[in-house]
Amino acid sequence: MMKSLISLIVFACIAFTLISAVDMGEQKIYVVKGNQAKEPLEIVFNRYFCSQDRVAITEYFNTAQAIRPNGDTYFFNDIGSLFLWL
Repeated sequence: MMKSLISLIVFACIAFTLISAVDMGEQKIYVVKGNQAKEPLEIVFNRYFCSQDRVAITEYFNTAQAIRPNGDTYFFNDIGSLFLWL
């Protein structure tokens, strides 16, 4: 009886931890596909993330974008991340 109660409590704690770790917020954007105009896109702060470092872009200073020939646009929080990505 005691073992099953402890097992149930441990299982409940693990389930709660996994459910609370799931990000239910807005979708994080690392790449925008289909930019056929090949123009820089407007960045929405804290929604666009650096493709190299996986951190949120929070300001325009030193940000960069790379546009591939197929129109995929990658975002970077600084120019150094762009060079590392290349």
